[in-house]
Amino acid sequence: MAMLHMIAAVRDELRCSPIVVHVHHGLRGIASDDDERFVVSMADALGLPCVHKRVDVMQHAHTHGMSIEEAARHLRLGVFEAVALVEGAQIVCTAHTMDDQAETFLLHVARGSGLHGLSAMPPSRTLKSGLVLARPLLEVRRSELLDLAQTEQWTWREDASNDDVTFLRNAVRKNVMPVLRDVFGAGITSSIATSTALLRESRDIVDGVVRDHVARTIVVDGATTRMHVDVLAALPPSLRHEVIRVALRHALGEVADRTMVQRVDDLVSAETGSKASLRASLIAVREREQIVLGDAEAATAVESIEIDHDGVYMNGAQTLTIRTASALDVRLDADRSVAYIDARSLVGPLTWRPWRAGERMRPFGMDADVLVSDLLTNAKVDHRHRSSATVLSDAQGIVWLCGVRLSDRVKVQSTTQHVTVCRIS
Repeated sequence: MAMLHMIAAVRDELRCSPIVVHVHHGLRGIASDDDERFVVSMADALGLPCVHKRVDVMQHAHTHGMSIEEAARHLRLGVFEAVALVEGAQIVCTAHTMDDQAETFLLHVARGSGLHGLSAMPPSRTLKSGLVLARPLLEVRRSELLDLAQTEQWTWREDASNDDVTFLRNAVRKNVMPVLRDVFGAGITSSIATSTALLRESRDIVDGVVRDHVARTIVVDGATTRMHVDVLAALPPSLRHEVIRVALRHALGEVADRTMVQRVDDLVSAETGSKASLRASLIAVREREQIVLGDAEAATAVESIEIDHDGVYMNGAQTLTIRTASALDVRLDADRSVAYIDARSLVGPLTWRPWRAGERMRPFGMDADVLVSDLLTNAKVDHRHRSSATVLSDAQGIVWLCGVRLSDRVKVQSTTQHVTVCRIS
């Protein structure tokens, strides 16, 4: 509301025609309805056109595997862009403050972000649509805006969800920032903002170095982003990670966290057909010469992976490592994430795949076949995790219910000469 009053006050001087956009997230019932009416009436009082839209944040979060905050931000920006393009606007302004900047920095620190995350929010950036997203209040403290609003007798509404510390940003605002101010003084917010500006300068230098490698590595084809594996593999790890971050930013529209970068990096040395789930809506697939980032639903699903030699294989959120060694060089332990198989007992190539309803196997140490579903029950695997359980099988059936039980048929014996060691993670 403070930004709205400020822009309205200087619109003639700036020779601009502001449009107010309000997004109803559908999260707070009557309070959200009252917010919408308040914004519409305020815009009318200031003589400004107002566009108000409603979105389903809960459904979007569920469909795309996002947090409520993330889904709301994604939908909100989408509405802003759509309205701006329809109205012929060039700039979208949001009222992020210096306090928001400090909170964003701390959130990215907690997530283990790289330079792009730690440099937090830039004062402006160009969106994919060509619109400019500007943050004119980024160097202003929230307390300064509050003082100004009270002095000018501007009215506003408080969003009750801002006090809900189950939302991570609110927890940082309510619990972390006060402690930092107590320890370092009230200037800590400004100090963090200065650090983010310095980090943006460093990021610009890194981006300059990365840019040439990006041009040789990344191909954006509509909604699909592709990376050439041979180019990635030749880069030093730190530079490779930066190139992957750029690719993920193309695919996600935002900064990727370290875990996503590492999962894509793992695909560089993984076998063809391996895949990594990055988010409910995004998957990375290792093709023969490329790593492809795309829509999880539209991507070619790898329901099973043929394993005809040792190596690293990825499937969804799981990674399987296969190696065969002399029995004399293998030290057996009781780790359930590792299976030790008599290589000579295998019949034909291995297949790594999801288990199927009604399948049976003879577990190690037993003399009868048992339903895989019963083995999962006995291992106390939650029903919500059962759909992601996988098995290794050969031409004669299941040899390992991954991470749960080994087949008695392939157990290592005193006569075993070579052991196939399988590790799931």
